[in-house]
Amino acid sequence: MELLDLFSRFSDKYFKVKDEYCTYEGIKIKEEESVPAPLGQCMMVTCFNAAENHFSFRICKNFVDNPDCKKIDFDTSKLYPDCCPRQICDSENN
Repeated sequence: MELLDLFSRFSDKYFKVKDEYCTYEGIKIKEEESVPAPLGQCMMVTCFNAAENHFSFRICKNFVDNPDCKKIDFDTSKLYPDCCPRQICDSENN
């Protein structure tokens, strides 16, 4: 048995190899990095523990509807944050 083969068997048994990437809906995300979720989901996905494939999600911020402003709803054809709803107000209403 070669030394490399012996080390490989030993390390697989006693050391957990740390994954570098999480996988979310087929997208590989490097640990501690963020990417927009696929179209239609309107959020940012962050891999915070690749070994366990754990994520955090950042979603659109809430706002109070202003009746003097025009509300633009979610746009599922765009990625986060451009997909988020927003308000457009006249400059005199700001």
